[in-house]
Amino acid sequence: MPLTVHLNDAPGMAVYQEWDGQNGTGNKVPPTGTVAYASDNPAVATVDPVSGQLAYVSDGDTTISASDSGNLPASDLLTVVASTAVSSTLTLQPGTGVKKLTLR
Repeated sequence: MPLTVHLNDAPGMAVYQEWDGQNGTGNKVPPTGTVAYASDNPAVATVDPVSGQLAYVSDGDTTISASDSGNLPASDLLTVVASTAVSSTLTLQPGTGVKKLTLR
């Protein structure tokens, strides 16, 4: 499923999974080989080739891909945005009913 993140978001992960049904359905099946991850545009985001850890570099789009020794490759679109704030809000929330303890 495509993902859109902000440049300053905490980095996400790419997670490769195989299934015994068509189009990612059925039961999970362990990969048959070593899983390798890649980004087709490392100027936008990089991915650790072993762990799948993402790092956001700049705004734009990149395709993150993975496969287990060339078997059943999978990929998805990652969009990184670098918007800047132009307004803000403040929301007041009621208390939770927990009294503050004062030590003397």
